[in-house]
Amino acid sequence: MSLGQRLQRWLDLTLAVLVLVMLSAWLVVWCALRQLRSRRRRTHDRPPRMVQMVSGSIEGEQRRNAFGRLTDTDYGWFEHVFHVYFYAPTAARQSAGPRHSLINWRLSPLEGLRAAGWKRLHLALHEVAFLGWLGRFISREGIAVIDAADPYVTGVNAWLGSVVTGVPYTVEIHRDYDLDYRLLGRPHFAYFPSWQAERRVGGWVLRHAHRVIADHDCYARYALANGARPERIVKVRATSNLGRPGYALAEQPRPQARTRYEADGRRLLVYVGRLDPDKFVEDLVPCLERVVARRRDVRLLLAGDGSLRASLLQAARERGLSDYIRWLGSLSLPDVLDLFSAADVVVGTHLGATYLEAALCGAPLVAYDIDRHPEFIHDGETGMLAPFRDAQRLSEAVLRVLDDAALADRLRRGAKRRVLEQHRPEHYMEDMRRCFQELLGVVA
Repeated sequence: MSLGQRLQRWLDLTLAVLVLVMLSAWLVVWCALRQLRSRRRRTHDRPPRMVQMVSGSIEGEQRRNAFGRLTDTDYGWFEHVFHVYFYAPTAARQSAGPRHSLINWRLSPLEGLRAAGWKRLHLALHEVAFLGWLGRFISREGIAVIDAADPYVTGVNAWLGSVVTGVPYTVEIHRDYDLDYRLLGRPHFAYFPSWQAERRVGGWVLRHAHRVIADHDCYARYALANGARPERIVKVRATSNLGRPGYALAEQPRPQARTRYEADGRRLLVYVGRLDPDKFVEDLVPCLERVVARRRDVRLLLAGDGSLRASLLQAARERGLSDYIRWLGSLSLPDVLDLFSAADVVVGTHLGATYLEAALCGAPLVAYDIDRHPEFIHDGETGMLAPFRDAQRLSEAVLRVLDDAALADRLRRGAKRRVLEQHRPEHYMEDMRRCFQELLGVVA
């Protein structure tokens, strides 16, 4: 690295710190003025509105088939929900029905700084500009609560927005970030220089949150271990990204599903999700190899994309498994539901909410015993569990389901019954509505 480059990096960091110090001073003054003005608290005579802070982008939600769940997040109670995607690739705004607006927020005039190598300064200025916009937006739209999708990037902005406006904020927990670090050895978000820094920021956000919402027991334990106040942790029933229209679609019979995916007499193993390191999909190839050694009438179908796609398919070629694996790319919601309906086994190395969608479609589940999996998958009742990162035991569980029709049928019926009894969108909406009504009742 040349002297000029080192100097630019030093100036970039110094200016970014100065911008953030100025932001902190501005926040102190703003809060003092807000206290002196002695504004009346909101009484919520009108139906409340919410800002939901989300990472990613509108386009990302479309790729994940998540619009069904988004339109359930008014919980039958909020007059309007604004889904704000901080630091999206491009600025955009889109309607998702009469109660939902999606906003990609990005300040394009600052892109020149980033292109010139001033990345930290660009990020600091972007944060200041976003916070200024958020404060004005909350006041203009009469927002009653800010909801963050994680305790880090969106959580920090929810906390800052709450400090500036006095509006309460909540944090949703949908993964165990400490577990991610133990397994992957790096921070989950690239914004932070180290896991320790990420954890301190997340702990601060969780400690000050008015409510911390967890849809699994393991995530409630994560929140508690990272500083959330026990009396402010709310456990809700999990649901998938399908939403109410998607659940209705998933329950419809699909007699032609197997022919769509060219089963040609083969038993279909299915994986649906991102092909990234945190999903441990590299274990699928050795698992498939062991299954093929026992029976040749199988094929593994991969739906999704990610950084490991090419290496995964290369590993299959090197092991002579090209005829037994097929990559389908990213699928639309009807195609995903058809795929689950056609599956003889859904294999989960680290499943997201897709385990609920697979169960709803009647697919037997085989997964690693990790994270949220054992809370839904009871071994031999609603699925089969294998020790984490043990591809041999995973393959043995797959073979048991393929070889035992009675077991497979029991797993199908048990998992589907549990989804319908405990994990419908209406259950999730009821829990969330109760949480927000209680929160705003306390604040009012």
